[in-house]
Amino acid sequence: MPNINYTRPIGRKKYISIEKHQSTARNKYAKWISINVERDLFDYADYGNFTKIENNPIDIEWTCTSSNNMWSLLPNKNSVGQDNEQFGFFQRPVNDNDDWHGFPVIPFSKSRYNISKDLLNLWVEKGVISIDDISSIVKRKRI
Repeated sequence: MPNINYTRPIGRKKYISIEKHQSTARNKYAKWISINVERDLFDYADYGNFTKIENNPIDIEWTCTSSNNMWSLLPNKNSVGQDNEQFGFFQRPVNDNDDWHGFPVIPFSKSRYNISKDLLNLWVEKGVISIDDISSIVKRKRI
């Protein structure tokens, strides 16, 4: 399957599903369980909520303050990747006009993928995760 541009509402971030991270790719890269899960996770991260309600004034993007990368997970905390990964990582593009893209990570991922304490605390505040989940996430374990 080729790269797929995800059409999103005006004013939202642009997103492209990269072929090497799609479930049908034959390589050793992290792969999403499905295109639908990939899209949902990006929407959750961009809207800062599971409902994907646009312009909700109490929600902000799920972004790490230090890197401006976005993170997401499913409301039921199920796996999002084919290797049982639980989180979606969306790296900020180098150029503001470029499309975002992402891939599944954690657990079992490289140390360079760290969710900031600010974002973890926001998730606790918003009820996305519990405070007890933070230690597992930091240790790269499933919650």
